[in-house]
Amino acid sequence: MYKKILVTLDGSALAEQALPHAEQVAHGAGAELILLQVISLSNIGQVTLDTEVPIDFPSVEQRLKAEASEYLESKAAPLAAKGIKTRTMVARGGAATAIMEVLEREKVDLIVLTSHGRSGLSKWVHGSTAAKILDKSTCPVLLIRSK
Repeated sequence: MYKKILVTLDGSALAEQALPHAEQVAHGAGAELILLQVISLSNIGQVTLDTEVPIDFPSVEQRLKAEASEYLESKAAPLAAKGIKTRTMVARGGAATAIMEVLEREKVDLIVLTSHGRSGLSKWVHGSTAAKILDKSTCPVLLIRSK
């Protein structure tokens, strides 16, 4: 039933709660897992910069991509060791938009993601990537409520 399963990760322990669920579905279906992290220059606060030096945005973006790739590979290796076909991808842009672009381009059959459980003002300010994906997805979404 499922051939390609997209798992969205943002580097947080909360997002990683989706991995055991995705692993179980992929193992049962013989599906490929695609681990995706979306970066944007709004992530620049995650990079330590010398404030005396002008920001070189291309080099910051390159560093963010390298860090995301390294992180994703660290999550893919144990899955591959269990015999689950796994690929990693780093996309750029707004999270929901980038996820939807990968969904369409890769012809994904299932998306697995974790809800960060934001509510109130935080949800209004940050928006809900999970809600946007649920609203726009053309395939089933397995939404894991974070603990």
